Amino acid sequence: MNPNISPHPATSRRTLTGFTLVEMMVSVVIFLAFVIAALVTVQLYGMRVYTLAATKITATADSRETLNSLRNSVRAAQVVYVGTYPGGIYPPNSTNFNRIANGSRQIGNALAIYSSSINGVPAGTPTIYYQDPNTSPTNLWEIDTNNNLIPQLNYMTNYYCFDAEDYSNNIVSVYRENPVIHMGFQFVQWEYPISMVTNSAGIDAYAYYSLQSRIARRN
Repeated sequence: MNPNISPHPATSRRTLTGFTLVEMMVSVVIFLAFVIAALVTVQLYGMRVYTLAATKITATADSRETLNSLRNSVRAAQVVYVGTYPGGIYPPNSTNFNRIANGSRQIGNALAIYSSSINGVPAGTPTIYYQDPNTSPTNLWEIDTNNNLIPQLNYMTNYYCFDAEDYSNNIVSVYRENPVIHMGFQFVQWEYPISMVTNSAGIDAYAYYSLQSRIARRN
């Protein structure tokens, strides 16, 4: 017997193994299912974030537009008074504005802006901004010089939104010729306005905002 004789080549080949076509197709389908699920999840999350950001941007833009209008009116005014305006009055009339008397803290729900004056005494019809708690929703309103009622800011939650301050941001008790007018608006908006909001489930999604500014008229 010769031990050096090589075995037959057919017996030396190693057995080769692999996936069948069916197994490959099943693996591809499972992989694609995971990819599609991940893409849908990312898309839904992106839509949720976009809605949340769009709501905040819209609320901020609307409130800043109101502040810009007030800022321009106060800066161009001759006389500015802080006072009160009773709610629920229609048709509006600027004569219902009540100025805060000297000796009382100059804080109220309304602001009267006079564009003209004679020797420091206001003249003409003022523009009134006031918060009306008797409306639904509670709005910040503008009464222009023609007594037209114009909505400015919706769903406000604070009544006292105007006050007159000194240079140190202290609310004054005596009216001064050129006070610093502080405006603070607190309001609420739906966090997801395009979704269904229901009270029964207790899942109302609201976002609360606070916007403040201080303005002084030009001498």
